[in-house]
Amino acid sequence: MSVQAIPSFARKYQTSCSTCHESFPKRNAFGEAFRRSGYFVPLDDKKNTKEKQLSLGAEEWKTLWPEAVWPGEIPMSFPLAVYSQMRINKSYLPEKKGKSFDFNMPRDLVLLFGGSFNRDVAIFGEWAAFNEGVNAVGLFRLFLQFNHITGNNDALRVRMGRFEPGITDGYPGTQRITLSFPNTLSMDPTGFWKAQSSQSGIELNGILKHRWYYAVGVVNGESKTTNDASDQKDVYGRLSYQFDGMGYDLKDTSEGNAQSEEIDRFFNVGVYSYYGSKNNIVQGTKTYNNRFYRYGIDGYFHYEHLDIISGLIFGKDANPANLFKPLTSSAFFVESALKVYPWLTYVLRIENNAVWYKNEEKEKYWGIVPNITVLYRPNVRFTLESYIRINRSLKIPDKIIAANNLNPVQNVTLNSLIAF
Repeated sequence: MSVQAIPSFARKYQTSCSTCHESFPKRNAFGEAFRRSGYFVPLDDKKNTKEKQLSLGAEEWKTLWPEAVWPGEIPMSFPLAVYSQMRINKSYLPEKKGKSFDFNMPRDLVLLFGGSFNRDVAIFGEWAAFNEGVNAVGLFRLFLQFNHITGNNDALRVRMGRFEPGITDGYPGTQRITLSFPNTLSMDPTGFWKAQSSQSGIELNGILKHRWYYAVGVVNGESKTTNDASDQKDVYGRLSYQFDGMGYDLKDTSEGNAQSEEIDRFFNVGVYSYYGSKNNIVQGTKTYNNRFYRYGIDGYFHYEHLDIISGLIFGKDANPANLFKPLTSSAFFVESALKVYPWLTYVLRIENNAVWYKNEEKEKYWGIVPNITVLYRPNVRFTLESYIRINRSLKIPDKIIAANNLNPVQNVTLNSLIAF
């Protein structure tokens, strides 16, 4: 599980986790504005900062620039946080017979660090000290974000390092309550690429007129551990718009918007596209290349205690298995999350996956994900979740392969998550 707002931010502003989170790591509207602004309080960061910052130069230096270095600041304490998960899993898959019940405790131990050097520069990182039985797994994410490049506004920011590409901004993996990723992020018909994976590169993003959000980027085109052995890079873009609410930056006060009333209802819709390649793929003694693209649309409706989120992604791979025929794929999901109490949330996600060559279907199924999440404390969370898979019949030339649904319930998992 990845997160993108951490207890060190709570220490900096001396506020509760619930200021930015509904059921951590899921963020509320204020938390999303905090993330998009580059980890600063979007309305009045200086006033809300309670932890003393170490000044790197005097304010007067600004008037002397370029004859002096522009001043900055760093936190007095190192902005480090930790999260860990304990997991009990029961699998119902036939291949897991005899080893279906597992205490995966601890499942992981992850160090998080994030901070800011005045309002213009921020850093965020995630390093796994332990994951799924492996010590020192390594760096998940580490990036710098440069803000206010065009002045005291959010029109242009630059992110560089290793990060989750901005095409996922409508519903990033760091925003989910469920243990599993929605299928638009986890879809991987070729084993080469997932939208959820962090990548190394540069991204430009920003907020225009409060309600428009954009992101364009160039990345290596890699998974978390495997570089793309080519000079050719992947490119992507996203554009989204927010209806109602206070805008992505919480600063739209037009038409008599009152923050206390409008922040709790909004509807976001976005479109995105990604074009990339995987080169020098080894198959026996031969190598081959595969070019692919993904494009999609997503929507996020929030009204008081209810969230309804949906996404649709299509993909085409030109030569995924060196068969010189294209592979098409699609993934769709709709998810509802109802906050019954501040500490209790019910989630239900329904998704559909399909993968096919021309005249030959490879995979089709429905997925159902029920989830109950309880906040035992603002930084301690328990989740009970299951995954139900309903396979669909496949059409191939001159034949239909009947679906096998003898074991639709894949697993039941009880998970605890603590951050401090």
